[in-house]
Amino acid sequence: MAYIGVSPSNGVRRVHTYTATASQTTFSGAGAEGTSLSYKDSNFVDVYQNGIKLGDADYTSTSGTSIVLAQGASVNDLVVVVVFDVFSVADTVSKADGGTFDSAVTFANGVEGGVVFNETSADVDFRVESNGEANMLVVDGGNNAVVIGESAPDTSISGGTPAFQVIGSAFDSFMSLTRRVASASAPVLALTKSRNTSVGSHTIVQNDDTIGEIVFFADDGTDFDSRVATIKAQVDGTPGANDTPGRLVFMTTADGSNSPTERLRIDDSGNVGIGEASPDTPLHITYTKDVGYTIDNFTQEANCGLKLENNSTTANAMSIMQFRTGSGADMFFGIEQQSANAGDFVFGNQNTTDLELMRIKSDGRIGIGDSTPTAGVDIAFDTQQVHCLQLRNSNSSTGGGKYIQFAKANGDFTGSVTQSSDQNTVSFNTSSDYRLKENITDLTDATTRLKQLKPRRFNWIADENNTIIDGFIAHEVSDIVPEAITGVKDGTQDVGTIKDENGNVLDTDAPETRKKDKQTWTKTGTKNVYQGIDQSKLVPLLVKTIQELEARITALENAE
Repeated sequence: MAYIGVSPSNGVRRVHTYTATASQTTFSGAGAEGTSLSYKDSNFVDVYQNGIKLGDADYTSTSGTSIVLAQGASVNDLVVVVVFDVFSVADTVSKADGGTFDSAVTFANGVEGGVVFNETSADVDFRVESNGEANMLVVDGGNNAVVIGESAPDTSISGGTPAFQVIGSAFDSFMSLTRRVASASAPVLALTKSRNTSVGSHTIVQNDDTIGEIVFFADDGTDFDSRVATIKAQVDGTPGANDTPGRLVFMTTADGSNSPTERLRIDDSGNVGIGEASPDTPLHITYTKDVGYTIDNFTQEANCGLKLENNSTTANAMSIMQFRTGSGADMFFGIEQQSANAGDFVFGNQNTTDLELMRIKSDGRIGIGDSTPTAGVDIAFDTQQVHCLQLRNSNSSTGGGKYIQFAKANGDFTGSVTQSSDQNTVSFNTSSDYRLKENITDLTDATTRLKQLKPRRFNWIADENNTIIDGFIAHEVSDIVPEAITGVKDGTQDVGTIKDENGNVLDTDAPETRKKDKQTWTKTGTKNVYQGIDQSKLVPLLVKTIQELEARITALENAE
C-alpha cells in the first residue's frame, strides 16, 4: 500500500481470550473479543495460561489459525493468545521529501478522523490532472477557490473571486446536471437562504429577501463587473413554516448603464407584470412609451395575433380586453359566450358599472345601444340627448358627396343619399336609368286613380302627445298604388327561441329564418308585421295628375 506522511514504526497487536474446558488442548476461532484467531508468523505469537506466559515447548503454533497446548488445560482455565502481525509499505512519501507514487492511492472507509489536506492552513494548492488537462481540478489555497480547467481562479469577477469557477473555451466550460431514474423526477439545482449565520441552525427569512440570483457578467475590457442581466428569486409576502410565498424577477441593463432594471416579474399568485411591480391581473403591462405591446408578422406566411380564451362553459362568460387611462377612464371589449361555438363581440364602458355600448352578434347583426338587435344594424339611443345616427363630411372644401350607397349583391348601385355641393341639402336618389327598364308606356288616367286615394288625419298610438298628422293608411293605398306598399294587411310572424346543439339559448323572439345548422327553433308566440308606404311611389301619380289637370285647364282656356 501507499502511504502519505510518516511511515509507521509499529505492527498490529491482537488479543484473543478463551475459557478452557476439561483437558482442552486446541484453541481456535473467535475468542471473547469476537474476532477469529489468525497469525502469519508463529514467532510473533505469545500464549498465556491463567496469566503465566508459556514457553515455546508448552504449545505448538504452526497452523496460522490455532494454538495447541502440550498438556490439556483444566476447566475454566483462562488462555490468552496475543498476536503481533506485521505489514509492508509499497510506496512511502515523506512530508519532508515529497515524491511520486507509482500506483493508485486508495483510502478505505475506515480512515479514522477522515482525510485532511493542508491542516496547518498554509498557502498551498491541491491539483488533479486528467487525460489531456493539467488543471482538471485545482484547489487554490491562497484565493480560497476551487477551479476546474485553469491553474488559478479569475479574481476580477464582480470585484472579487468566486469560490467555485469553471473556466474553458469550449465544452470544457459546459456544466450539466443529469438524473437517471425511471420516473418523472429531475435533477435539482438548489439555491438556499437563511438569516442564521451558523450551519445547522435556522432563522426564518423575511418578505422581500432575495433567496437566490443568477447574474450575467460581461468583460468590459477591464474586468467582469458589467452586469448584463439578472434573474432573482425573492420572498413575496410573509413567510411561515412550510409556507414561503415567492416571486421571480427578471432584469436587464439598458445601454449606458451598469445597473440592471426590472423588466418582468411573476408574483406569488402567478400574475405577470411587464414594467409593473404590482401586477393585479394575469398579465399587467405598464409602459411609458407610445407603444406597450406589438404583434407583428413580417413573413406574411401565417396568422398573427393575440388569443384571449375563457374556458368557462357558463352562458354569458366573457373574454375581455380592458383599456384604462391615468384619469381612471375605463373601456373594454370582449367576446361574450352564447354557445359552445358562438359568441357576441361586446364594447362597453366600465368606469363604475358595466355599460354596454355596442354588440356584434354571432350572426353579424350589430346593436348600438341595444344588446338584442333585430336588424343588420340596430341603433337605440335617447334622441333627446343624442342623434341616433349622424353622417358628416369632415372636409368642408370638397363640396358634396355620397353619404350612403346602396348596391345589389353583384355590386351594381341602386341608390344613394348624397349631399349637395354647398353642403346645405341632402338628396335621396333611386336608380332610374332607362337602361335598367323595359316595357315603358305612358301613365294614363292618373287623376281618376288619385281621387281614389284617401288622405287621413290621425295620431300614432305610441305618441304620448296624440299629435294629429296627415297621411295615408297602407292597406287603403294598396289597391290603388300597390307598388308603394310593403307587407300585407294584418300580417304576423311566428317568433321563438333559438338554441345551439347543447341547449344554450342564442336568441329570443327571433323568426325561424334566423336559425342556422345544428340549431333548434321553438315557437313562443307571434308578433305583428306592419305594412309600410314608399311615399316616393306616389310622386309619379301626382305629377301625372297635375299634367292632366293642366291640359284640361288649357283646353278650357282655349275653348273660350
